[in-house]
Amino acid sequence: MYKENRQELHKWFKKHKDYGTYHHTKQVHGEDVYSVSQYDIDDFCDYLRENEPDLIGIPCKIGGGGIWFTSEDLDRARYY
Repeated sequence: MYKENRQELHKWFKKHKDYGTYHHTKQVHGEDVYSVSQYDIDDFCDYLRENEPDLIGIPCKIGGGGIWFTSEDLDRARYY
């Protein structure tokens, strides 16, 4: 994912503070993870459709509480 796209993604995460939705960085939190709560997944998908129309996918992990991925996963995001 391009740098400017990540900056917009970071803005999305700052607006969504529900339990389980967060962006942690290695420098501040000691871990590199983006976590989207199960309650924010629809909004996250809407964001991606509107702002990343050429995105095919981001490698991620899916669990009962939501999805999560790392910066490395964003590096491996696929576009048309």
